[in-house]
Amino acid sequence: MTKQKVVTCKMCKQEIEEGSYLLKVHEDLFCGNCYEEQTAVFYQLNGDDGWMDGLEAKEYRLVEYLYEVGERA
Repeated sequence: MTKQKVVTCKMCKQEIEEGSYLLKVHEDLFCGNCYEEQTAVFYQLNGDDGWMDGLEAKEYRLVEYLYEVGERA
């Protein structure tokens, strides 16, 4: 049995739990609490064109993110 990769939020440093949503901005990961309250607004306001696009940020469920990372490995 393989151990699931631990994914932590860049802002609050808490582990992102199974079933939770996360936001990947470039290579940084943010939990649902941090990106809804702070991160998404920051990147939307400070992005090149004022909004995040698929190249800058993408929302995942944790299991989807781990699957995508596993496919690239």
